[in-house]
Amino acid sequence: MNEYGFHLVRLTLSGPGLADAEVQFGTGLNVISGPSDTGKTFILQCIDYLLGARTKPQEIPEASGYERALLELKAREDGASYTLARSLRGGDFTLNRPDGREEVLAERHSADREDTVSQFLLDIT
Repeated sequence: MNEYGFHLVRLTLSGPGLADAEVQFGTGLNVISGPSDTGKTFILQCIDYLLGARTKPQEIPEASGYERALLELKAREDGASYTLARSLRGGDFTLNRPDGREEVLAERHSADREDTVSQFLLDIT
């Protein structure tokens, strides 16, 4: 197995007055299973959205009141943990780095900018 890339650690949804909703991932292959209409597709849509997709996750009743999605990633090379956060309504990303620094990353890729989510993901790959 190579030491490049990253793996997902956890997906969290947060909202005012609500307990966080969280899915944790192990290293290696993860399978999300369950009956119909229990949120499996929503989880995948949230991951896609936090990795740079422009399409917001579909609204589902179980996510009512949640406003923000967070995705923790762990770099394989050095084990550093990063958290990408984004409003479920759209917009730019907030990146929390292992040293505590927080920065805003643009949602749209641009070849002449380094402050985009796509460039960040390429940098830790």
